[in-house]
Amino acid sequence: MAKRAFWTIMAGGVTATALAATVALAGPAAAAPVAGQPVMSSAAQAADTPKYCERIDKAIDRRQKAQARRDGDASTHGSIAWLQAKAQSLSTSNPELSKLLTDVANLRTQVKDPAAGILSDLQAVKQAHCS
Repeated sequence: MAKRAFWTIMAGGVTATALAATVALAGPAAAAPVAGQPVMSSAAQAADTPKYCERIDKAIDRRQKAQARRDGDASTHGSIAWLQAKAQSLSTSNPELSKLLTDVANLRTQVKDPAAGILSDLQAVKQAHCS
């Protein structure tokens, strides 16, 4: 379970980095007019937002929901505090499950800062290329 969560976060970071690199590299190439093609006015270009902007919006929404769930209190199912409280309550009756929940809580604590970095990267790409 820990490996899956780790690789999910890593894949999200790679995806965000690849998306940012695609945006950065595709911008100058798309801006140069090709001989024989009409040049669009700046007003028409500003009205058209790239297709990846919708994907960035959806990715930001997913990341914000996951961050809110991780940062929730003990009553929020799946939050770090909820996992720790559940592990504490099961410590005497089911120590194996308690250890598993503690490990998951520790993993989510470790993933918290890199995931916030990915979210800020996505927001920076959106602000730079989709506004």
